[in-house]
Amino acid sequence: SFFTEVLGAKLVERKMFGNVEGSVLDFDGTAVYLRRAREGEELGSDPPSKIFGYDHFGLIVDDIDAAYEELTGKGYTFDLKPMGEVAKMAFFRGPDNVLIELFQPPN
Repeated sequence: SFFTEVLGAKLVERKMFGNVEGSVLDFDGTAVYLRRAREGEELGSDPPSKIFGYDHFGLIVDDIDAAYEELTGKGYTFDLKPMGEVAKMAFFRGPDNVLIELFQPPN
């Protein structure tokens, strides 16, 4: 629900990735495949023998300040508030402490 209700993705389908549940999401024409952790996998940024996920992922937004206000109003914590003079970026924490970058390109 975080990805659809908060970030505005559309749920394309729920599916199995091998023996693990997952989903296919549509972010404005870009398909994103998400799956749960397999037994023994841990979310992390140091490369242990088994790992899933990434350090962070980024989303392009039209108005980073409005996105910041909306997300902080919903209780999300930002590690880095919107910054930058030409292009702007910010980082906040999603479910399972996943780091998400918001990026507003230069006009």
